[in-house]
Amino acid sequence: WGFSSKEFKKPSQERIDEVRAQVGWRKIALSDEGEQRCMIQFSQPGVQIDLGGIAKGYICDRVSDLFIAAEVENFLVNIGGTIFAHGRSKRSRHWVAGIRDPRDRSRVIEHITLFNEAIATSGDYERYFVEDNKRYAHIIDPVTGYPVEGTVAVTVVAATAIAADAASTIMFLTPPAERHDMLKPLQLKKAIIHEEESIGKMRRIDIG
Repeated sequence: WGFSSKEFKKPSQERIDEVRAQVGWRKIALSDEGEQRCMIQFSQPGVQIDLGGIAKGYICDRVSDLFIAAEVENFLVNIGGTIFAHGRSKRSRHWVAGIRDPRDRSRVIEHITLFNEAIATSGDYERYFVEDNKRYAHIIDPVTGYPVEGTVAVTVVAATAIAADAASTIMFLTPPAERHDMLKPLQLKKAIIHEEESIGKMRRIDIG
């Protein structure tokens, strides 16, 4: 789809099917090498691991750990929109994160209060292209090989940034009827989902 190369175009169905055959965690094997070492093996050529869904959250947590270890009580770490907020702001209030309007980046449509917790959003509005009057976003459904349709943005609040980062993407890919069942297993505090009802109109769903 060109989101890595920036050469955007809809691929052929043959190319999509070819790549889908290389997708799936079952094609990855881990073996314990001892001394905290692990070997990763792929069951077929062409399989790769992309950490884009968790990298910002992982870095955010590690930076936060450094502050906590240094006994910094009040801080906010923002790694590309994935945020961990600890303690209070300069005004001795809880930290507040804004959720951007997915269809108007100049507007903030909601404010979320954070206290020793993280927030992350996955959306269709930062990386996308339009071809033949159809919008294609960068979050690809691994089952179909096509960008997810209908879901505009998923914002998740969790205890850690890596959990919020991963869960926002997972929930974006999950069918709406199954999302409520994900809160407890993933140890999430809440989720706010915006879905497209019609052109220019969104529906908001709160979970938790």
